[in-house]
Amino acid sequence: MGILEIRKELAAICANELYSGLTDVVVPEPYIPYIPENWNGVLVVAEAQNITEKSYSNYSKNQKIVRLYPNKDLSQNYEVSGPFPELDVKPWEDGTIPLALKAALDLNPWECAVGNACFWSRRCGNANENPNDEMKNQSKDLWLKMWPLLGEHITKVVCCGKIAWSIMDFVGDGKKLELKHSSRRILNPISDMLSEEDLFKFYPAVKKAYDELGFDKSNLSYKRNAVFYACHAVSWLKGFWI
Repeated sequence: MGILEIRKELAAICANELYSGLTDVVVPEPYIPYIPENWNGVLVVAEAQNITEKSYSNYSKNQKIVRLYPNKDLSQNYEVSGPFPELDVKPWEDGTIPLALKAALDLNPWECAVGNACFWSRRCGNANENPNDEMKNQSKDLWLKMWPLLGEHITKVVCCGKIAWSIMDFVGDGKKLELKHSSRRILNPISDMLSEEDLFKFYPAVKKAYDELGFDKSNLSYKRNAVFYACHAVSWLKGFWI
């Protein structure tokens, strides 16, 4: 089965899996991960989208399900050199997770599938709230329904944060890697205490990845966060080279 066919099958599953719990979620439609045409078998999952109801109010049900794809069209692909500015997974868009993957695992991040472990979001007033157990359990159930289409193609699942790790607990330990949460709120206070030059000195793999991905020439925001998070990934994932 080709990549486009996998995308279509996943979308068909999600179309029948609107949120059915008691939690007031922002958007009831779940969404499929972005799977590039040249997928390398790595699935990267962050935790959940930080969105408001207005974010997708003008989109159809089907567009919400394929919301991570360019122009909300599952037949389209992002440029293979990244980053993906419309992906709606913030730590991917700002380069934080891609740099970490390149530095720690020496792979091309633009060939990875990307999504969120939890398919739904909730808010309290203007603030985003973490997924509750009901949301996490329903997300896990949906992943299990999609897994027959994905599992045989996956070589590694990279979970960014403890919520992602807990939802994906059905994945065998040999295939699952854990990184800490990549939230700007968490990274900003720490990364501001360090200089990029010192981090590059002690983590040459991060400097190499930074240069190879062209981050020194890019206009990406929060570069220092990305550098610090990549150092964490190199330290945390030693021994797990793909």
